[in-house]
Amino acid sequence: MARMPKACFSRHIPPMHWSRDCPLFKAGPCARCQSQPRQISMKIVALCMTLVGTLVVHNACADTAKEIATGRNLFNHGCTACHDDTGYMVKGDGPALFGVVGKPVGAVVGFNYSPALRAANHNGDMWTPDHLQEFLIDPARMYPGTTMPWSFSEAKDRKAMISYLKSLKPLKP
Repeated sequence: MARMPKACFSRHIPPMHWSRDCPLFKAGPCARCQSQPRQISMKIVALCMTLVGTLVVHNACADTAKEIATGRNLFNHGCTACHDDTGYMVKGDGPALFGVVGKPVGAVVGFNYSPALRAANHNGDMWTPDHLQEFLIDPARMYPGTTMPWSFSEAKDRKAMISYLKSLKPLKP
């Protein structure tokens, strides 16, 4: 078996193993250029891992931003006929949806809910993302008497709408 020459980090390909315990690690100058080998600093490794982690988080946030924008577009083109996305009851045909995610079903003060939605409120149902996911497929089937004319048959549209609704919350001071 041929011996793998020690390579320097500045000009040549480094060896695959960086541990001094590895049989392939040999102290001394590079076989090609005679420069002294350098150890990879743990600071450099940590910096590289942080950079990769930051890129992964940035991509996840970008996808969420796209979903929120898609949900806002869906909301503005369909839901605004009855609902508003503020904390005030600007329109009377549907409850205001500001901060709806995490709130009890049928809890917006000033809106006259159907008996099924009032019963859901009495039973303690909450507008969780999973509950909204089910509701947006067919609102009238889930809560009979609901007059919401829109439904979202595509999962990506429901996910975008829920992402937008989750973004409607008070800013923390």
